[in-house]
Amino acid sequence: MRVKYVLLLLTIASLFTAIVVGAYVTVAGFGDACGSSVPKDWPTCLGGLFPPLLLAPVMEYTHRLFAALSTLLLLLTVIAFWRDKGSETSVKRMLYARDARTTSGT
Repeated sequence: MRVKYVLLLLTIASLFTAIVVGAYVTVAGFGDACGSSVPKDWPTCLGGLFPPLLLAPVMEYTHRLFAALSTLLLLLTVIAFWRDKGSETSVKRMLYARDARTTSGT
């Protein structure tokens, strides 16, 4: 029971960090620092697995990492709460609706 709440707190912290780093990347104009061609420049950064040691590519790559980590943690959190036998039906319905909305893109 405690593990799922620790997972929830880690997920919230990761999502908050991804939002803050993403806002900084946007405001600083670093959005295309790893390249702008999605098939060619994703998941690599300027053709390499890791970005060059310059501020703009490092910040954009950091945002990518936090976005990926947040996605993984969010899915694990949903699964942990969904599978918990002690969760109320209303909580499961809420998680299902949230998951359906997230995956459908609306």
